[in-house]
Amino acid sequence: MRGLKYREGKVLLVYQNTLFDLCPELLTLDGAHGDKLFRDFIRHVNYSRRVFDWAQHLTLYRWLECSSYAQALASKHLDAVMAAAVSLWCEKDNSAHAGVAVVHRKSSMMLLGWKSTGLRGHSGLEVLSSERQLLSTGGFAFCQVSNNSYPLPQHFQVLN
Repeated sequence: MRGLKYREGKVLLVYQNTLFDLCPELLTLDGAHGDKLFRDFIRHVNYSRRVFDWAQHLTLYRWLECSSYAQALASKHLDAVMAAAVSLWCEKDNSAHAGVAVVHRKSSMMLLGWKSTGLRGHSGLEVLSSERQLLSTGGFAFCQVSNNSYPLPQHFQVLN
């Protein structure tokens, strides 16, 4: 039983580090280590049966919008979670797509991430103005991009 708790603790620490290392701005919402925020969010993830994947920061932001932290959210938090999600997609995606674009209903920008063509961990990130009007209550939409030529991504899917 003790070994199981130790392994569970290590897994949770990896998730916590992934969330806050990529978005240190989130620590401004809940103390130096973000422990309470993280525990509350993990409880939500467990109850909703969500999976930690490239969009985990976006899921966290949507949860924050409905939580006791909502009043403290600022544009820097939205920008940070969008950049973190795009970076994780570029790092972890194994599809033939070259990049991903992410938009949010409250943001005037589109984040466009490109997978590295050489060294792992050297993906590219572009910030473009977005003319997308999202009607979704979820707020986020994404579009996988096949190549890095223009026109800009067109067929966005709402992120559930």
